[in-house]
Amino acid sequence: MQTGIFLRYRDGNGIIIEPNIKNKVAELIPLLKENDNPVSFLRSHIKYAIESPRSVGDVSTWCAATLELYSQYEHYRESRINRDTNQAIIGLLELLTKGGDNSHFDWDSVRNYIIGNIGYFAPMSNGGCLSGDQEIVRDENGRYYYDDEMGRVEVYGIKTAPEEALAYYINETQWKYGKLHRILRYVALFDIAYEYIHRSNDFPDKISCVLFDNDDRTNYLDWQWQMPTPFDFTPVQWYPRSPYSNPEWLGSDLVLNLPPLNANVDNDVIAVNPTNRSLENWKEAFCGYRWQIEIPITQNVLIGDELEEYFNFFDRKLRWINGNAFMQSMLIVPANDDNGDDGIELARKFLSVMNLKRDVGLSERLISKNKPRFQPWLRPIRMGGFQGFNRDYILPPNYKDYSDKKWQALAFMREAAGSNSIYYAFLNYFKVVELANPANDTSKVKQWINDNVERVCNEKNLEWYQKMVIDGETTNPGFYLSKTERTAIAHAEYNYRETKNTHNPDDSTDWRRTREDIVVMRALARDILGKII
Repeated sequence: MQTGIFLRYRDGNGIIIEPNIKNKVAELIPLLKENDNPVSFLRSHIKYAIESPRSVGDVSTWCAATLELYSQYEHYRESRINRDTNQAIIGLLELLTKGGDNSHFDWDSVRNYIIGNIGYFAPMSNGGCLSGDQEIVRDENGRYYYDDEMGRVEVYGIKTAPEEALAYYINETQWKYGKLHRILRYVALFDIAYEYIHRSNDFPDKISCVLFDNDDRTNYLDWQWQMPTPFDFTPVQWYPRSPYSNPEWLGSDLVLNLPPLNANVDNDVIAVNPTNRSLENWKEAFCGYRWQIEIPITQNVLIGDELEEYFNFFDRKLRWINGNAFMQSMLIVPANDDNGDDGIELARKFLSVMNLKRDVGLSERLISKNKPRFQPWLRPIRMGGFQGFNRDYILPPNYKDYSDKKWQALAFMREAAGSNSIYYAFLNYFKVVELANPANDTSKVKQWINDNVERVCNEKNLEWYQKMVIDGETTNPGFYLSKTERTAIAHAEYNYRETKNTHNPDDSTDWRRTREDIVVMRALARDILGKII
């Protein structure tokens, strides 16, 4: 039979906590009003268990939860929270504890109070403005800009102040560590307690709202519904019938009741929908195809100055959507094959020629195949700063004449640039040099390196040849790079200077050597790439 809803664990033993959060917090309010440093006061007010001196005592559970609410506004442990924020929190506590034992807080009043004091509860930086306080404006075509003495300046990655604020507050209510989200989890505890006291029959016997202890540092606001078993604690997605016990619902309701956007526009915004030009480009690119392949790019790359660009590539039209602070850049390709392979192959060739112009990693975050539609299916991922590409120089004029060997070499270069492993990157660069020489003739590869490495190092102003050959003991750089790197990275045993060796990824000496050698190997690969037709 259920004996309590709130459960803590101390030294492996379950402890039932009384659902008296309302009374306990009500006792704290007058004391908080008398202290100008509420965090310090709450820390000193907590009583610890006699049997476990580093564990919060049962009677101080709700004091510790309130401390967590306050502590998120401290930048450093010794600093004090803003006085206005302190007053806002006290006002919130008064609304939650208003009335007698049988009264429930009025969510509409609590929600409106949070919205009215949202600047104290979730302060944000000056979104919608750049340095110098240039205000961002949105025109009728959905483009963002600011005006200065030189005229209009278009911007990417930042929107008008109202749009920035809305995105910020939505994130604050949804993010696990968002200040608003943690406030709402605190509010939900009051409703869970009320529901259990007045409607305990609605709670299954096996369910508990578990409050987490970590010695004297509690995590009660990360509470979780669990079904304790004799050997384990199983999390379950369960909530009481009251929506006020669900922080996600509370967050959605709060956002829906935020004041309407007073978007800063110089004309009425004609369309959140696509402009005629965008829609025509999309129809031309995807009409008649069964699928669209969506490939978000892990690297922050922008092409051109428009929000999106279309490229005629072989027999199809590819769509590139430029990212911003709220979404990643994305390549979208039409496809007909059931598995989407025709579109994926085309996409990878496009990324390969992009990498040819700028040696930057262009890795696929994932690949999605869906029915064609203008709005991408994949949800945005927030991004940081971006690198820019000139759209007029993305595609080489003769790319349609490239041989299969050339495309394979470009793919190796792209894989190398996008790899997080210097060993895999080195292997790809070496494969490019191998492609340009007769198949299975490693002697030709080594000889080409010996014949060209000095020239390449001089042209690229690399110190490798001076350090390894002239000043060092490497008399055969082709043999050295082939044996100590190419062969070794394949984890094969190799003989070098009459010593048998293997490459160990955990060996810092091997790693440091590869990190130095990959610089010249990249330069050699890019040099010979032009000779592959």
